[in-house]
Amino acid sequence: MKAVLALPWVDGSKRKEVDSKATEMAAWRWMLVPMLVVDCVAFGVTLGAWLKQRRSVTARISSAHSDEK
Repeated sequence: MKAVLALPWVDGSKRKEVDSKATEMAAWRWMLVPMLVVDCVAFGVTLGAWLKQRRSVTARISSAHSDEK
């Protein structure tokens, strides 16, 4: 989009519109970084909770089998 802004424009309002879109794209590029970080943290918390739950279920099953012996 920045290269398009270097072209000669007949209509000034179209140039403003393209400039606005280029600014919006640049802003979204940097807004995606914190969104990615938050998603990775949420995934880590979810994975940790799932592993904790899985270990407790496995421990209960192991202790149930040891009582039968």
